[in-house]
Order: sequence, then structure tokens, then C-alpha cells
Amino acid sequence: DKNKISIASENLTKIELILPANVTYFYQKEKADLKFSEKFASLNTNDGENIFFQNGELTIKSEKEDQIVKISRQGIFVIDEDGKVEISSDGIVVDKDNEFKEHSGFWGKLAGGFIKVVTKSSLSLLGKDSSRFAKYVINDLESNEEKNIFVDLGKLGNRFTKDYEKTVYPLKNSQLTIFNKNGEIKVESWKKNEIKIKAEINSNSEQDLKKIEIEVDDKKELVIKTEHLEKKINGYVNYHIYIPKDLIIKRLRSSNGGIEVIDCMGDMKIETSNSKIVMENCSGSFDLQTSNGAVMISDISGLTDIFTSNGKVKASNVSQLRNISTSNSPVILNLPKITNDLNIRTNNGSVNIYLAENCDVNVSASTSNGSIEIDGLDFKNVQKSDHQFEGILNKGEFKIEIHTSNSQIRISKI
Repeated sequence: DKNKISIASENLTKIELILPANVTYFYQKEKADLKFSEKFASLNTNDGENIFFQNGELTIKSEKEDQIVKISRQGIFVIDEDGKVEISSDGIVVDKDNEFKEHSGFWGKLAGGFIKVVTKSSLSLLGKDSSRFAKYVINDLESNEEKNIFVDLGKLGNRFTKDYEKTVYPLKNSQLTIFNKNGEIKVESWKKNEIKIKAEINSNSEQDLKKIEIEVDDKKELVIKTEHLEKKINGYVNYHIYIPKDLIIKRLRSSNGGIEVIDCMGDMKIETSNSKIVMENCSGSFDLQTSNGAVMISDISGLTDIFTSNGKVKASNVSQLRNISTSNSPVILNLPKITNDLNIRTNNGSVNIYLAENCDVNVSASTSNGSIEIDGLDFKNVQKSDHQFEGILNKGEFKIEIHTSNSQIRISKI
């Protein structure tokens, strides 16, 4: 079928689809059908729900419950057969059968205003771009773990591109720094004693494309920069860089694009926004910062600090985690070995930690409106209540402090 695209992969794969504008697309999931274009996105589920996204607003219709929920930057509005509920910065209004309540005083406006801020912040992740909504549906995490495919739809419409490639021979003891304005950075090591810089420069405007340049300064330190010749340039650059195994990475910075580092070393500061950070098989020390994006690391040797928001943190075989901070998302840790103190903070997100039974840790955990569960580990000197836990495993040499709100904490044996 010439109108159908099929994608499959045995390995974890990222695929970017640049789709023509002015066309409506269909995507079928096991329990839902997605239809989207540059102007709207509509998701119909098998249990009778329709989710419609347009101009940064969500409308959810449920046939089963005969209910309509509208979520916008102004607040949340719920309409069903019994009446309606409005939540906004003006307060909370309940207009149901035989009941009318208006909470417009200080506390009502405070609660309504808080919910509006949370709603506005969540919708800002989607913006007004319907392809973002479609991307989140297609990359649904539960089914994605089986398909092994991440799809990036980008923006619908025309795109102009040009390729960049350069080979650099590093000086002794040089360190790598990359400053990207918008776009992805992927760095991985190889066996050659040279640096291969490959980049794709993208823009929706042919004129803007000409005003995006890449600068490489290898006279002392190796610094790679994306430069815009004018302000307000519409475009982004995706880097894929191969470096010698012993080259030190110093700093990687971008925005609106993920950063991936594979099999490298260095005392790294890694910064981006609205995208994820992925690291595998790296050594050194690591300061990882993003927002509205996940942080996923594995087989890491060295002190590691992770700071994000609205994105999950997932770490496996990282012996020197020191600080983890996120919000509205879970923390999942698989730690066969711990060699220093660890502080974990999240809000509205669960914490799941898997420990080896021979770890020497002293755990202090607290949550609000959530449970704390211990599974398969023999803690001593236990002090436990509904929302707090303290206990020592083996010698208790290293302190683990955990705090979350409105969610569960679970500590289990590997």
C-alpha cells in the first residue's frame, strides 16, 4: 500500500519522520486510533473516549460516563449529566443538581490558581503543535518498551537541510566542549585516534538555513559551536560526533534536543531542556541537567548528580549516585552497589529502588499521601509509620534519603 508506512526494529532505534503538511495522517494502536494533521490531533479509544487536541487545548469526551472535560490554559472544565465544575484562577465553581457552590474567596482562588498553573505548565510541554501530541501517543512508554522504537515527528511542513562533516585530530590533553543552540547531541567513542564531526543543519526557511553555521576551534581546547548569524533564526542542528576513547568530555550544552553519550569519559557537565539525557558505559563525574525530559543512565562510574523536572529518572548499575531531583515523574533505580550517600527528591512521582542484599545503607524515607513498602530486604532498627520509614541494612555505612509527595516509595531486593 503506497499510502502506508511500516516500521520495525529488533534494537532500540530512533526514527525521525518529516511529514508533508496539509495532509491528515492515521496511526493505529492496539486499543486506540490516532488521526492528526498540522492543525489538530484526535485519539479514539476502544472504551469510548475521544481526546481532541487543537490550539493548545485538550477536550476529552467519554461516552461511557457521558462526560466532557476541557483542559486549557484558563483552567479545567468538567461537564456531565449532573452539571458542571469549573476550576480557574477565579476560584472553584460546582454547579450540580440541587447544589451550587462557588469558592471565590482567598482559599478558593488560591486552590484554583494553583491548579491553573499546573495545567498551564503541563500544556506548555505540548505547545500548539499537534505533532507533539501525536508523538507522545506513538511513543507511549508501556508499549514502546516492546516495540523498541522512538519516533520523532518534528514539525509538519517543509524543511531545508544541509550536511556538515569535518575530521579533527586532537591535541594531547585536549578536552571536548559542545555548545548547540537547538537540537540533539550524540557523542560516542571509537577506536580511531581522530574526531569525526557529523551534523545535519535544519530549518523551515531556506534563508535561515544559510545563516546557521558550525564553528570548530581546535587550537587549544576542542570547542564546537552552533552560531546564528542573526537573531531569531528558525532552525536546529543535530550532531553525531565520534571521539577517541581517551578524549575527555568537559561540557555539552543544547536546548530542545536530547543529549546522548556512549562509552566516554570525563568530568562532564551536560545541559539541555525539553528533552532527555541518555548515558551508557561512561566514567568520570557527571552533572546532568534538563527540564521536561527524562534522564536515563546505565553502567556509570563516578559521582553523579541528576536534576530534571517533569521527566523520569532511570539509573542502572550506577554506584556513585549522589543527588536526584525531579518532579511529577517517577524515579527508578537498580543499584547492585552503593559507595556514597544518596539524596532523592521528587514531587508527585513514585520512587522504586532495587538494592543488592549486601548493600551497606541507612535509609530514611518519607512521603505524603502515599505508602512505603519494603520487599525482600532485612532492615534492622526499623521505625515505620504510614508515611515514614527508617532502617539499617547490614552496616548502614551510606545514607539514603528519599522524599516524595502524593506517591509511593518501594525498596526491593534485586
